[in-house]
Amino acid sequence: MGTIGDLLGDALGQALASNAENTPVDAIEGAREKAQEERSAHVREVVVSAVRAHTSIEESQLRDGLSLEELDLDTLSLYAIVTAIEHELNISIEDAIIADWHSFGDIFASVDELTH
Repeated sequence: MGTIGDLLGDALGQALASNAENTPVDAIEGAREKAQEERSAHVREVVVSAVRAHTSIEESQLRDGLSLEELDLDTLSLYAIVTAIEHELNISIEDAIIADWHSFGDIFASVDELTH
């Protein structure tokens, strides 16, 4: 997967080619939405991978409402997950954000927001 700029450029080119009857603004908006969806999908893959690497839970069991207690995470495991996510996505997650996490969905939502 390329950078966000690459994704936006690829998506824009595809949108312009397939939407010749639409205005360039519509094509740009469509390309932007597609790039955001692809970015969110990549972020989710990274979060799932990090959580699975430090828990015994199967991917099919991961759902947004799954609590951190159900994931059976201790502090060390949680910060190992954070480190893996930060490294893979080249972001920094503040302790205050982590303190607000109560579920798998919270982790994903926070990380997705940080990558915007």
